[in-house]
Amino acid sequence: GTNSTYTIAASSTNSFINAAGTGTTTVGITLPSASTVGAGRFYAFKDGGGAAGTRAVTITAAGTDTIDGGTAGGNFTISTNYGHAIVVCDGSSKWYRLQN
Repeated sequence: GTNSTYTIAASSTNSFINAAGTGTTTVGITLPSASTVGAGRFYAFKDGGGAAGTRAVTITAAGTDTIDGGTAGGNFTISTNYGHAIVVCDGSSKWYRLQN
């Protein structure tokens, strides 16, 4: 799990990340570059601490990658207690959010 800022390594095969902020700390997670992980790689994120309503979890695309066609290096936020999201990679420059 992570409770602060975390960058997912391209070599990481972990697909589930338990994100739980502590105190007033928000959680920031940066995805690896889509072109380095290959098509079909996915990551699931969960606010395991149940506090995203006050300590949001922000998932950010690396470099010029996009999430759901947004801006380069864009992001989205899990801000519901016990919220979750799944992202999947196209292997080139895009991440798609399947749930949140």
